[in-house]
Amino acid sequence: MDTLDFSNKRISQQRPIASYILGEPFKENIHTINLNSLYLKTSDVYQLFHHVLPLFSSLDSIFLESTSLFDCDLEIMFEFKSFLSQLRQLNLAHNLIQGRVFHQISSQTMTTMTLQKLWLDHNEIDCRGMIQITSLFPYLPNLQLLSLSSNFIRNTGFDVFSKTVSTLTNLNHVNLAKNKCSSQTFLAILQNLPPGLLHLNVGYLVSTQDIFLLMLNFTSRVAQSLQRFTNLQTLH
Repeated sequence: MDTLDFSNKRISQQRPIASYILGEPFKENIHTINLNSLYLKTSDVYQLFHHVLPLFSSLDSIFLESTSLFDCDLEIMFEFKSFLSQLRQLNLAHNLIQGRVFHQISSQTMTTMTLQKLWLDHNEIDCRGMIQITSLFPYLPNLQLLSLSSNFIRNTGFDVFSKTVSTLTNLNHVNLAKNKCSSQTFLAILQNLPPGLLHLNVGYLVSTQDIFLLMLNFTSRVAQSLQRFTNLQTLH
């Protein structure tokens, strides 16, 4: 599987990222493009998603971790619907995304995506952003990995998440660590996650005080909920 990897290259911020990609020997069967840790301006995002990446008809994985992306950049990305519909992996971790545009994206896209893995760790997603992310769930029937650790998601956002996550029937890897929710909402999440779960990270999701309440009042219910995951391999 061919990959274009620019993550470890020294690239001038004065030169458009697109020119580096187009400067490589063209290979039509490129499946993955890795731009991790590059600084992307909004103009770079526009050039990439509207003029460069669509040239790679086999492309199904894009890594954009630590590229200084904002919500406005996501809007540009999702304008190209036919291209996004073929993606299987999208890494948007370590950016400045609040998630406020996901509802707008879902209402405009209105098409099923093949996305299997989505990383949104270490962004600025709050409850409103989380609620809007859940609006994408009906269009992500193949999603297997969802990672949302180290954001600013609180109880309201997780309450909506707990009521909608069951639609992601193929989900097997979930990371919600280092956010915050109540013991009751945590229990609701456990009760509604798909039973085929393999990996679950909920470290530092419930406060120390709520953990004691959880142990005191809901121990048996937590145990029953975890028993649903008969193939669970890791729990943090």
